[in-house]
Amino acid sequence: MTGLIEKGLLGELVARTLVLMARDFAAPRKNPGGRDLLKPVCLLDFLDTLFGNCEWCNKRTRSKFIQAFEKTYVNFTHWIVTRDRLPAEPSEYVQLMVMPVPIQLLNCFA
Repeated sequence: MTGLIEKGLLGELVARTLVLMARDFAAPRKNPGGRDLLKPVCLLDFLDTLFGNCEWCNKRTRSKFIQAFEKTYVNFTHWIVTRDRLPAEPSEYVQLMVMPVPIQLLNCFA
């Protein structure tokens, strides 16, 4: 396969950088000037930026994505890496869910 990022520290760094750059380039523009990096980004705009506009899915599939996610937003500026396993109780997940960052969980499958 080609076009994939290899595993390892360098691969993780590249993958995270691509995701963060796509988020930043999908951010709404400020008047005047640059982008407002603190505002949430429409999920579909993020995916379009990450995968190259609308070419990541066909028209029929895209209409389903629009219907499901047109009012869905993402917002993150950096990553958190956990060293611990997920909490045993789902009620304890709330702390993780309110953090405005992607979370890389402990790799339990290696």
